[in-house]
Amino acid sequence: MLYDPKWNPVEVKLEPWQKILLKAADLLERQGWCQEKLTDRGSHCTIGALQRVAFGTALSSEWDKLSSLVRDSINYKSYMIACTNLSTAIDEPSIWDWNDNCETTASLVVSTLRKVAQG
Repeated sequence: MLYDPKWNPVEVKLEPWQKILLKAADLLERQGWCQEKLTDRGSHCTIGALQRVAFGTALSSEWDKLSSLVRDSINYKSYMIACTNLSTAIDEPSIWDWNDNCETTASLVVSTLRKVAQG
């Protein structure tokens, strides 16, 4: 491979929603993935990992009870964009259902999060 020390690596600027997806993938690789629950003994489902990265904790599935603090946070918009892009990529309106499908695996979730983050 050719190499020239004068070449500078190109810095890729990621959007906040892309960072959420990538950090969620990292979290799942580090702490584990689960189904049927937001969190289970340190592991997270897909939504739980996305919430943990965006808001610092996995939240209740009852969206109407989200606090105004979360709804007003700068990460809320990025979280919603990440979820929308993920939902589109998996061709499934419910990330919950996709996560809990018996054919979904941890490696599929992690690779899908990374692929969607790449745009």
